[in-house]
Formats: sequence, C-alpha cells, structure tokens
Amino acid sequence: AAELHAPRSASWVFSAYLVASTVVIALYGKLADRLGPRPLLLLAGGLFTAGSLACAASTSLPMLVAARALQGLGGGGLMTLALLAVAALHRPEDRARPQGLLGAAYGLATLLGPLIGGVLVQHLSWRWTLLLPLPLVLLALVVLARSRFGQPSGQAQKLDLAGAALLAATLVCLLLSTRDGVAGTAAGWGLLAIAAKLGLSLALVERRAADPLIPFALFRDGGFSAAALASTCSGTALFASVVFLPLYLQAALHLSPVASALHLLPQMLC
Repeated sequence: AAELHAPRSASWVFSAYLVASTVVIALYGKLADRLGPRPLLLLAGGLFTAGSLACAASTSLPMLVAARALQGLGGGGLMTLALLAVAALHRPEDRARPQGLLGAAYGLATLLGPLIGGVLVQHLSWRWTLLLPLPLVLLALVVLARSRFGQPSGQAQKLDLAGAALLAATLVCLLLSTRDGVAGTAAGWGLLAIAAKLGLSLALVERRAADPLIPFALFRDGGFSAAALASTCSGTALFASVVFLPLYLQAALHLSPVASALHLLPQMLC
C-alpha cells in the first residue's frame, strides 16, 4: 500500500481475488462434470500462475487489483477441483483420508502464511509473497499433465452463464456499498438496493435454469444449510481479520510486518 501510494485502497487487493474466485467456483464444478477435473486443474493452475506473475510485475494499485482478479479466477478452481480430483481418484469409502490431508494442508498454510508473508515483506519485497508459491504450482501442473484420471460425463446441458454474471454483479455491488466514504450514504444505500434486485433476479434465473449454477433446492436440506451458515461465519471472521487487522497493526500501531503476523498467530491457530 505504501509503495503503490494507495493506503486507503489496499483491501481491494484481497477483495478482487475473493470476488473472482467466488464466482468461478461453481462454474469450475459444472465444467468438471462435462470435461473431468484434470484439464480444468491445468487451466486453473495456468491462470493462477499468470495472475501471480502479473501481480509481481504490477507498478500501480489498479494493475495489482486486476492481476489479483486474474489470480482469483485460477485460485477458485484450485480449491474446488482438488476436492473433485479426490473423488475421481478414490472410491467413496477411501476418500476420507486424502480429503483430511487436503484440509490439514490448507489449515497449516493458513497458520504459517501470514508469518512467512511478514518475513518476506520485511526483509525482501511484497512481490516475493506472490512468486513463492509458483514452483509448487508448476510442479503440480507437470504431474497433472502426465496423469490420467476423471472421465468426462459428456453432459450437454447449457452452462448457466446468466447465473454466473448475476452472481458476480451482486457481489460487486455489495462490496462497493461497504467502501469507505460510501457506506451509510445515499450512494451506499442505492448500491445495496441494486444488489438486492440483482440477488432476486439471480434466484429467479436459477429456478428456471436447466442446470443452475447454484441449486437453491439444496438449502432445503438442514445439514447443507447448517454447513453453509457455519462456513459463512468462519469465513467472515477469518478473512476480515486477515485483511484488516494487519492494516491496523502496521498503520495505526506502527508494528513491523513480522510483529503484525505474530499478533495474528494465536487467532490463526484457533
């Protein structure tokens, strides 16, 4: 934020990634039904690599935000498709262990990520935080290119692009309505109203779609709804703290990046 002279807009670097990855998660799942998870994992890994390189080469905040959105288009697929790959590689009774390993890897990375990032930012450059994962991504792409798993189903139903577009527009309007200087103003309330209308349109489109991006009928299942609510609450707590606490600790309390990361460590451990 300091280097790119945009201290009040730094949260967009995270928000752009989050919105882009959220929109494509369901799209990747639908495409995996048609093509199988392997080619889409290769695509997602390629987009993530391209986005990471673009981030590291960014010279302005708008450029960095756009590059992070590109990175998110790949990152959203990596999360979804890794789970689908487990389903393609293992029988139902054998999937618990590899899915547990995936969850453990994510948890460990979430715990250590802020600390590793703080060390890199303090002693090298923020650009290295975006380049560091690339060797692992490239290794995974090489292994995937030589693997064969997950047969396409050959489904011919029309892809729900209208649902994806409405979901993206709803999320962007909600995000804009919370921005500093907008929230609580007439413009902010207007954006919230637009988001509500877009959300209603999304629900109507999904009800009529032959193969909806978000099957709202799933929410009739109590277990699914409870899991979705728990995920929403934990995601809000995790992402809000990871984005905004370091800004407060470094800008207001003048802590170093490493000290800021150490302050986050107990929460990430929990």
